[in-house]
Order: sequence, then C-alpha cells, then structure tokens
Amino acid sequence: MHWIAIILLLLAAPMAKGQSAFAFTLGTLGGDGGVSATAMISTWELAGADTVTLPLRSGYTYDFTVDWGDGSALSTVTAFDDADRIHNYTAGGTKTVTIEGDFTCLYFSTASAGVKALFRTIEQWGDIQLEQMNGAFYLCLNATSYADFPYMPVNNLSYGWSGNTSMTTFPVVSNLIDNITLFKTWEGCSSGTNFSYVNTQTNVNSLKATWKQCIVATSFPEVSALTNVNSLDSTWAYADSATVFPEVNTLTKVTTLKETWKQCIVATSFPDVDALTNVITLHQTWLNCGTSTSFPEVNTQTNVNSLKETWQNCSSATSFPDVDALTKVTTLDSTWAYADSATVFPEVNTLTKVTTLKETWRECDTATSFPEVSALTNVNSLSTTWRECSSATNLPDVSALTNVTTYIYAWYKCAGLTTVPVLPSSSTALITTTGAFQSIGSGMTGTVVELWDTNNFPNVSSYADTFTGATGLDNYADIPDNWKGL
Repeated sequence: MHWIAIILLLLAAPMAKGQSAFAFTLGTLGGDGGVSATAMISTWELAGADTVTLPLRSGYTYDFTVDWGDGSALSTVTAFDDADRIHNYTAGGTKTVTIEGDFTCLYFSTASAGVKALFRTIEQWGDIQLEQMNGAFYLCLNATSYADFPYMPVNNLSYGWSGNTSMTTFPVVSNLIDNITLFKTWEGCSSGTNFSYVNTQTNVNSLKATWKQCIVATSFPEVSALTNVNSLDSTWAYADSATVFPEVNTLTKVTTLKETWKQCIVATSFPDVDALTNVITLHQTWLNCGTSTSFPEVNTQTNVNSLKETWQNCSSATSFPDVDALTKVTTLDSTWAYADSATVFPEVNTLTKVTTLKETWRECDTATSFPEVSALTNVNSLSTTWRECSSATNLPDVSALTNVTTYIYAWYKCAGLTTVPVLPSSSTALITTTGAFQSIGSGMTGTVVELWDTNNFPNVSSYADTFTGATGLDNYADIPDNWKGL
C-alpha cells in the first residue's frame, strides 16, 4: 500500500505551472519499473543548449503530451506545425522524451540535419499507432537502436531507415503486415549486419534498392513469400560483403532486374532467375561481380530488351549463360566488357534487333575467338567492340553491317590478329574510323578495304591513327599517311 501513499503525496504537492499530476504519475509510476507502458519513449543526445523539433508531417493526426525529460512543463501538441512540438533545452546530456496520445506519423525526412544528429533511440513504442513510415528515420546518422515493432497499421516503409549509418542491428518489422513497399528502406545502412525478417509482408510490391549499399552485411532476409513484388531494381546493389543472397525465383511478377546484384564483389554465385519470365531488362544486373565464376540461366526471359553492361567486369567467369532466345534485345553495349577470364562467349546472331555493339567484348583478352555478328544488320556502332582482345587470332566478319557509323578503336591493340577482319566494301553511313586498327602490329596480314576511298566511303571525316602500326597489311603502302599516324 506504500505506492498509494506516494501517489497521494504527489497529488497534494504543488504542481509547476502547466504540469499535470495525471501525466506525471503516468510518466514516473506507471508501467514497468515506473515508466508508462503506453508511452513512446525516445532518447536524444545534446551537446548543450540545443533545440529539439519533433519530426511531424502534414496530413496526419496528432493529439499528444510530451515530457521533454528535463523537468520542464509538459507540452501538448495537436497539429503537425504546433509550436509546442519545439523545445529549447538549457543544458546538454542525454534527454528522454516521453510521448502519450495520438501520434500517427514520424517523419525525419524533412527535419534539419541538426535535429537528425541529436536523435539516438526509440526505447519503446507503447500504444502509438503509426500509419506510415515513409522517410521516418531518413538520414538519422547517429541513431543506435530502435524498439521492435508491435502491429501497427503502417502501409509504407520506403526510406524508413535509409542512411542510418551507425546502426548495426535493425528492429523487427515482421508485424507490420499492412506494408506495401520496402523501397530504399535500408539503403545506405553501411554498418548494418542484421536486418529484420520481412517475409510476412506479403503485400509488398517493391524491393527497389531495399538493401542497396549495405556494404558489410554478409546475408539478407528471405523474400520468397513476397510474390506481389514487381521490382528488384538495385535491391542488393553494392552489397559487397555478401556471400549469399535470398532466393527470388518465386517472385514471378518482377519486371526488372536492373542492377539487382551490381558490384556484389564477394559472392561466387547468385540465385536462379529462370522463372522470372516477365523481366524486361538485365541492365547492369551482375556488373562488377568479379568473384563469381558462374551466373544464372536467363534464356527463358524472352521479354528482355537490354543486356547493357549485364556481365561487365565479371572477370572470374570463364563462360556465360546463353542469350540466343532473347530476341527483343536492342543493346549489347558493354555486355561482357572486361570479362578477361572468359574463353568462350554466347552466340548473339539471333538478336537481330540489336543496334549497338559498343564495347561489347572490350578487353576480353583471354578469348581466342568471338561470336558471329553478320546477322545484326541494325547495328550502328562498333565503337571499341573488340578493343584489346589481344589473344584473338581472327575476329568476326562485319561486311553486312552497313549501317555502322563508327569503327572508333573497334580492333585497337588486337595484337594477336593474323588476318584483317572482313569489312563492307562501301558504306555511306560510316563517319568515324579513328584508331580502328591502331597498335595491331605487323602480325595482321591481308588486304584491308580502302576505307579512305571517298567514292565508296564518302562520309568518313574522322580517321586519325586508323592503321597506325598495322605494318603487316599487304596494302599498307597504299594507305594515306594521315590514316596511319605519319
């Protein structure tokens, strides 16, 4: 019965102006160990006489009291722009802020950098019922912990903890089953090693950039039950400590794998994607995945229209998946560039909608031969296509590619060539040949097409160093000096 006497004494004691005896007893005597179980409690670290502005958002309901944790009078806040949401402290230290009442949205996204820097923790959620958390703790760089979530009617976790660079373990969000998006939820959480289970959030439709730049995590939560997801754009991009990734082959509504595992430089293999037949792009999907020796099959993804930089810098793989069924593809720009362990490449001659072979096999210097391209008559660029493919002894016939406008550095430093590639006998499209056969050396023999003949190639205007060093050509002497660096 001692606690009753204590309360009676407190009720009889003089109150500071504006202080509520009821609120005081809730904050000091209620709940577990003297703290109200119904309150939301946060902590803030102040250097001195700092100002804290509670991060509220227009369009949401607020009707709550605040104990600022410094002995000052309680504040009552009834609107997102209520002046009482702002508190000026007179001294530094750790301040515990306790909130009781209706509070439906936290929104650090538009808070000042100074306010974000002061915030540290959510100790408990109490009975607070947040409705959405878009940008809730965005760029709270010094935050160190959050209480796990009970059920709340939250429908948006996009940018929720994006940029929380001090956090290592994030709160459990599996109870937030009404959520529909995890867009950039933990993007840039560069110290994060433990992320919440999310497979209960079956209404989620986007995993775009969800764990992008989570650079120290070695694994990530399962997502196989999130069958409403339509985007895996950049989901685990730059997760360059991860050795394993979640299975995704059940997510059959996915339409994009753009940058999904970009620069995941430690992983040696990746999840299957052959069931994701609605995918339309593999742009940079495995770019810079330089440790992996094998990649998933993609030939079932017949709606794909881009293979731009898909396996660029995948320098450990000796071969790559077939792509001959992907007949909607329009670009092979840098698709296998710098894949310098590969000895063989997939056939591409069925991909007749392709318009560019720019840097497609650039510096693939182990392969001795390359796929035929004679059927790709819509191609308009051979810019650096086989540049520095120095082990190749012969390169594909391009005589049918009469729409090409540029040969710039196409065969540059292909020092292993023994015969000159077959070129068109004439072209009105060709404009640039700069450096095309530069630094080939004397090993390449045969008679090269007279690209300098203005009757057959009337529009070539850039040609410096086209044949510089290609002294083994049978007609080298006929080449104008200004085409061979003389």
